[in-house]
Amino acid sequence: MCGIAGFADYSNRVSEQFLNESTELLKHRGPDDSGTFYHKNDSLLIGLGNTRLAIIDLSLNGHQPFKSPCSNYVLVFNGTIYNYKELKLELQQRGIEFNSDSDTEVLLQTYIYWQDDFLQKLNGIFAFSIFDKKKNKLILCRDKIGVKPLFYYFDNNTLIFGSELRVFIKQNIFPVEIDQSSLNQYLQYAYFPRCQTILKNVRKVNPGQIISLDLSTKSLESKFYWRLNANLSSNLPSTIDLEFLHQKLLTSIKSRLTADVPAGILLSGGYDSSTVAAIAQRCSSYRLKTFTIGFNEAGYNEASEAEKIANYIGTEHYSLFFDNDSIKDLITTVGKTFDEPMGDSGAIPLLLAAKLAKEHVKVVLSAEGGDELFGGYSSYFKALNLSPLSGYIPKRIAVNRYANILSQKNSFEVYRAIGMYFTEAEANLLTNVNVLSSVNTYSPNGDKLNQLLNFDLQNYLPNDLLMKADRSMMHYGLENRDPLLDTALVEYITALPGIIKCPNQNAKALLKQIAYKYIPKALLDRPKKGFSMPVGKWLSQNLNAFSEEKIRHLSQRGILDGNYIMKTYQRFKNKPESYYSRQIWILLAFELWMEEWID
Repeated sequence: MCGIAGFADYSNRVSEQFLNESTELLKHRGPDDSGTFYHKNDSLLIGLGNTRLAIIDLSLNGHQPFKSPCSNYVLVFNGTIYNYKELKLELQQRGIEFNSDSDTEVLLQTYIYWQDDFLQKLNGIFAFSIFDKKKNKLILCRDKIGVKPLFYYFDNNTLIFGSELRVFIKQNIFPVEIDQSSLNQYLQYAYFPRCQTILKNVRKVNPGQIISLDLSTKSLESKFYWRLNANLSSNLPSTIDLEFLHQKLLTSIKSRLTADVPAGILLSGGYDSSTVAAIAQRCSSYRLKTFTIGFNEAGYNEASEAEKIANYIGTEHYSLFFDNDSIKDLITTVGKTFDEPMGDSGAIPLLLAAKLAKEHVKVVLSAEGGDELFGGYSSYFKALNLSPLSGYIPKRIAVNRYANILSQKNSFEVYRAIGMYFTEAEANLLTNVNVLSSVNTYSPNGDKLNQLLNFDLQNYLPNDLLMKADRSMMHYGLENRDPLLDTALVEYITALPGIIKCPNQNAKALLKQIAYKYIPKALLDRPKKGFSMPVGKWLSQNLNAFSEEKIRHLSQRGILDGNYIMKTYQRFKNKPESYYSRQIWILLAFELWMEEWID
């Protein structure tokens, strides 16, 4: 993994110093090496920067920016190409010579040789930029699932890109302004959907998207080279070859164990991570390390169950228990680590897990995507079961969250309403802008469960879960790999009908059948807890004064409706263990972000 940054500038706004500083800001993502590249003519300055976390080919042969032997192509790359050995062999058979064992060189040579369809050749996670002198283009690209981040700013004379928002916030190239429409969406979802960010004029490259700047005409073109399987019609397979699915999972996990450094696994003890850990240990030639975070609150603690799983599959297991005396420090660390508001409180245990893993390994496998692929959230089935009542309450009188759920029109809208932190009406009131959601996967004739799964795969997964994992792991210089999100696996599972994935609303029925090949059912069957924390208890007890101070300060900023913020806080104080704790958390996270990155 790495950090990348760069620019193409015709206006003399951006300098070599900007790139050097941007690269330094991303040093935590790649502490092993760094480098920059510049190209200048009379009217244009190109800059590319990289900080490297060496995982494959630890030598300086993998140094970036990576130049082709002909000097016509320059690459900066964040990620891993899992099939780089196969691609390298194919290219060698076609006469291409290599000077390193790095996947970086394979990526660049794949682009040079198969320019028209090179992206279809790649199996990996990536965000990269290529300066193509022959075509006179600067290219930005992000992987199909959206595992690795990439942000950009563009006007007619300047394109700036970077792995994290800090590249744009900490530099004085353009005014840093909050996008109220995007903030509105954050208040609803606790993340920024689609290409949106908290900053005006800064956008994300979407998963499966490639953007090209024509350096002759200054025109920016974008297209999707891949989209999530959207075939939700009734013309879907009626049966499943479970062994075929099993083999795809085996192949994915084996490829993600490829590294020239030690690898470990984040183990919660649930179906997803336990299955990944069990298969990985079975495939590994050495004893893998597994890592778990424990809580003193029984309703959130899965450490003992994870330890039983680790003992059964034979991994070398490490646990770290949450220290209640350091809650305030951990929460403020979230504001410092995440350069965009982090509305998911699960970032705290994930940061602790990264800190623990960093002491032992440089690569970790996790199990993101299991719930979204196999149907693991109870809210999917709540939405489907409530959908016959949709529209029961007129929207104009839907004054609270529960009424809002029943005022929706179909199962998709019911599901979206169940997951909201603030309703659309509340978010509109708080931000003083009216925003209609552009996120919709509903089709009257489509597979209802698949529509909910695809919504999360396209939104919640890349913009919350994968963003959270990327920042947490990269904060400690760790590479994170997600074997459940292998593209071939995702394409196969998303094409299956919901009734096969979850017959009789049996969550993760397919994954369970594979899991039981490796781990006894008795060790796995228990209520799902998730990777979250007891926010309401902490903010109302240990951090009562701290949370009130921060919420009150936010109410006085003038960015959001202060009166409504304080009304919400009063509701939380009256019922701290309720739904309102989620609302207070995302407001607190926004305030901590403001203090760290804007003030």
